Amino acid sequence: MQLEQLKKEISEKTERISSLEKETKNLKEEHQKKVKALQEHLTQRDQEVRGLVIEKEQLRQTITTLEADETTLNQEAAQTKNQLQQANSRLDALSQEITAKEKELQKIKQLYQALIG
Repeated sequence: MQLEQLKKEISEKTERISSLEKETKNLKEEHQKKVKALQEHLTQRDQEVRGLVIEKEQLRQTITTLEADETTLNQEAAQTKNQLQQANSRLDALSQEITAKEKELQKIKQLYQALIG
């Protein structure tokens, strides 16, 4: 009877071992699938990060270019403003000169009228 009992226990334990081996195999396959999925996800994220780093560098270069352009435009605007101020000063001087010449011409006309009149 003990021999039968031992055979039965061995059979049960063999089935249990077989069941545990299958379960272990299934868990290992699931784990490998999860690891693979996580590796693919990580690879995708790495590519996204690389893309963002490139985009960030391009934006920095654009900002640098725009800042340089802004500086150039500000310098040109300052030069143009100075030129405008100089032109306005010259225009004022010419207006004063014209006014003086017109007064002088008026006096000459009056003298001429007085001489002929």
